[in-house]
Amino acid sequence: MEGLLERARANASRSGIEVQLVDASKVYGPEHLEVAAEMAARAFRNGTNAADTVLVEFVRFASARRQISDALGFLGISGRTERIAVCLFGPIDGPVPDMQGVLEGTGLVKDDTVWSSKEEMTRAFGLGEVALATMDREGWRDLVLERMAIVGLGK
Repeated sequence: MEGLLERARANASRSGIEVQLVDASKVYGPEHLEVAAEMAARAFRNGTNAADTVLVEFVRFASARRQISDALGFLGISGRTERIAVCLFGPIDGPVPDMQGVLEGTGLVKDDTVWSSKEEMTRAFGLGEVALATMDREGWRDLVLERMAIVGLGK
């Protein structure tokens, strides 16, 4: 795991993009990451960001944690991480980033099945048994997105 993020970032920079790696067991799916990226970009545009970089601000929103250290501790990769979500950042009008190029030399392979079970991920965000029992899965997604939105309040 050591050096993995650095290798991915070096690969990404050759293509003019940036990359963030997060623990996929705590990600609801691609929409979760897309919404977090949009929220982070908006925070920088509006001057309400708490982090110095959009990559760290993205982790704050994706983790639904206001404190940077809490966000990185919750969603960051570590030696215990079993599944990794690779998040690419670049200009909207630029070419589609080459995922394989970013993964080169990291030992990671593209696998769209890494997303966690919805129940596992929902529990990771502190949504308890009542939410699981009384709402459908679409409602769970909405609660996670709502928790992410709350991170941007208060600054």
